[in-house]
Amino acid sequence: MSLGGPVLRQHIVEFIRGTGVVTDGVIDGASTNGPWTWVSPAGVTQLFLSGTGPGAGGAGGGLGAGNISCGGGGSGGSGAAILNLPTGIIPGTSLTITLGARSTGGAAGSNSTSAGTTTIAGLLTSPFGANGDASPIITLRGGTQALAGGASASAATNGGAGGSAGNGAGGGNGGTAGAAGSNGIYASGGYAPYSFVQSGNGGGGGAATGNTNGGNGASNTSGGSTSNMVGSRSNAGGGAGNNTGTLSRGGGGCGAGGPFGGGGSGGAGGSAGSAGVGYGSGGGGGGGDAAGGDGTHGYVQIIYWSAD
Repeated sequence: MSLGGPVLRQHIVEFIRGTGVVTDGVIDGASTNGPWTWVSPAGVTQLFLSGTGPGAGGAGGGLGAGNISCGGGGSGGSGAAILNLPTGIIPGTSLTITLGARSTGGAAGSNSTSAGTTTIAGLLTSPFGANGDASPIITLRGGTQALAGGASASAATNGGAGGSAGNGAGGGNGGTAGAAGSNGIYASGGYAPYSFVQSGNGGGGGAATGNTNGGNGASNTSGGSTSNMVGSRSNAGGGAGNNTGTLSRGGGGCGAGGPFGGGGSGGAGGSAGSAGVGYGSGGGGGGGDAAGGDGTHGYVQIIYWSAD
């Protein structure tokens, strides 16, 4: 910037389900769930795109009624996410932004469902289409369903497996015979070096006798498979297994997190998993005989600079 010359200003545009379009802190709530059309301003030739697909809800733990053992539910996977992806744009180009909706947690004894898909359409080209091909659309899939814990009147039971993350990364498996569930997987989501995913964690298994604690649900772990991987932003953990004296209950798996939100906590035996926080994160799995927590919605952010 030269003295008396134009000032270069950064602008941030956010697309938020339930709120609308937020431009430099000012809310336009004419449409709260989209899809939205956004037109690139005059003089703007480059955008930096960030966003995430929605997270899946956690599954319920196994049903306790009439049983001696029930496993914890697996947690929901995160949506695929991109961070600060640079893309060229022609001024006046119309982009269509669609935010995928979360899925809700499953009831006790029930799987959760898969979440929706976030898309940014109208780009000149993008190497991040639905199949990783050159396409004028960015597709960020949501997390997939997690599996409920098992239940039995006479034997040990499995915990449920965590849901897969958007665009890949299989979930952790549930424990068996009272063992702890296994951790989910961090991966690039197919869009490296700008993208991240984490799958859900497995629930703990129920023991073979009702007076023995079930296994703990798995917690999120740090790190990842690529050098720029962003781990979960949540300090949440898997639920603790326990027993009532007549019913062994596994703990639910911890929900998957990502760069825009943290996964929900897994429920202890008999307690529901909690919902994820922020955007694109998975819900915690329910402890044995309890429901899973909800995932969180998708999100998109556009950053650009203008000379005023």
